[in-house]
Order: sequence, then structure tokens, then C-alpha cells
Amino acid sequence: MVLPIVIVVAFSLNGVVRTNELYGSSVMSNPVVQEVEQKLKDELEAVHVETVDNSWMHAGHGSSGSHLVITVVSPKFGDITLIDRHRMIHQVLREEIGGVIHALELQPLTPIEWESIQAKV
Repeated sequence: MVLPIVIVVAFSLNGVVRTNELYGSSVMSNPVVQEVEQKLKDELEAVHVETVDNSWMHAGHGSSGSHLVITVVSPKFGDITLIDRHRMIHQVLREEIGGVIHALELQPLTPIEWESIQAKV
């Protein structure tokens, strides 16, 4: 029997500051999550990618990787508006969005923004 993945996500005004896996298998065991994270690292030169699969919270989705919350930390986001950061990520994941990904919540950050958030944790 496979236990569902249950993750508590703490939020602040700056966005996701901490995730804590309570029980179940690792999110990294999901091939959709692995592929998405690798694409973001490769194409956006991301120095940190953190993905939370919230699919289990939606009826009939299980832990399919269809509802994702993704924090992406990339130096390519410097001096770029938030909407343009989102567009960059959507461009990278264009094949997955509308396919295996049904819902996507993004937190695109520069390394300096990420360090600032981590300092507050």
C-alpha cells in the first residue's frame, strides 16, 4: 500500500519559505516532477528548484504531478518583471502545461531574493 504524500507548506508575504514532508514516499519519486525540475535547471540555469505535488488534494488526481507548486531560483530572473519570469517558466514547460500539468503555482526568484527569504526562516 502506498501512502499519499502529505506536505505542509508554510507561507509568508514573500511566498513559500519552508516545506516539510510528513510521511509517504518522496516527491522526487514522481517522474513528472523529476522531468519538470530537470528542464527548469537546464533551460533556466536554475540554482534551486523545489516542487510540491499537490495533486493528492484534488479528487481523482492522486500524486500524478498534475497540480504543482514550484519555486525556481535562477540568475536569469534578474531585472525581469514577475510576469516575464512566469512567461519564461511557461515557455520551458509548454509541452507539459495543458498535458500532464493541469495547475501550476510559481514562485520565480533570483538568487538574492531566495537568500533573503532563507535568512528569515
